[in-house]
Amino acid sequence: MEKFCIGNSKKLLAAAIAAMMIFSLSAIPAAAATSYPAAINVPNGAATVDGVIEPGEWDEATPILMKLSDLMADQDAGIPGAGLVGGPRPETVSDDDMWVSLRMKVKDGFLYVLEERKDSTLQFAHDDPITSYASDGSIIFFWGPDGLKELSIIAETKSKTGPAFARNESEVISAEEAKATITANSVVLEAKFKLSDLEMTEESWKNGDYLVTYCAVNILEPNFSGSVGDLWGNNYQLQYKGVGPWEESVPLRVVAGADWPPPAASAEPEPEADAGAADDAAAPTDAPAEVPAPSAPKVGDGLAAALAFMVFAAGAFAATKRFAKSR
Repeated sequence: MEKFCIGNSKKLLAAAIAAMMIFSLSAIPAAAATSYPAAINVPNGAATVDGVIEPGEWDEATPILMKLSDLMADQDAGIPGAGLVGGPRPETVSDDDMWVSLRMKVKDGFLYVLEERKDSTLQFAHDDPITSYASDGSIIFFWGPDGLKELSIIAETKSKTGPAFARNESEVISAEEAKATITANSVVLEAKFKLSDLEMTEESWKNGDYLVTYCAVNILEPNFSGSVGDLWGNNYQLQYKGVGPWEESVPLRVVAGADWPPPAASAEPEPEADAGAADDAAAPTDAPAEVPAPSAPKVGDGLAAALAFMVFAAGAFAATKRFAKSR
């Protein structure tokens, strides 16, 4: 009887340990490849709309960066809304095939937008910004208390008439200024919009009323028709976190910024520093607080839990064995 009890205990504990290890390891979350910020910083400042990124001009603005390889990994990790949709996944993945970046500023009722794109198959398939997603175009999504607002962008039309824009996939709008610098495989687009044309106010931006996310389409087919009905053959769309599950989008945060270009340096000599004022000058009180990016889940967390259980189970087995012997 004693031998039977010990044998059963061994089998039960071994099964429990195996089951718990499988559960613990399967519960280990995959890490996101994209470093999603806690907030998208939008400087309160202007930009020169010339299709050229001047040194320092956009440095304070947080980029919404979409890289092909990272977003595919994010999709595998279960990041809400992020990933590649539409056509099949590329068999060979290179970020030179596709990456896009969006940065924004706001000033005096205007929204300034910078979009950069690297694209080995750059193609502008039609002239209609309402369906920017049926060309090498993109859409910015703003999610707030008054619902979803969209700004559709194509840096060039098929007719070579320059950048074109639409709002809410229903109405073509004009930018106050827009300029795109385009090469065989890259785009730098700068544009300036009235916030009122986007049905938004600067106050709502500064109040932190909006979350933001972003998507961009990559047209791979060299003879693509530009028709939405033909879209998802080999073409695909990259999506940032929150496309679809809008509440998972990243908050917008307007921060202190400077007009561009910055004012010329003063020719007056700097006053001598007061040695006793060093402590007072440690940090400006109106500087925007840095919000740390959320850390990716650590693979070691789930493994540590599994190991801890194994130690516990080993102790429990020893106690069971001792208990059986005592009988």
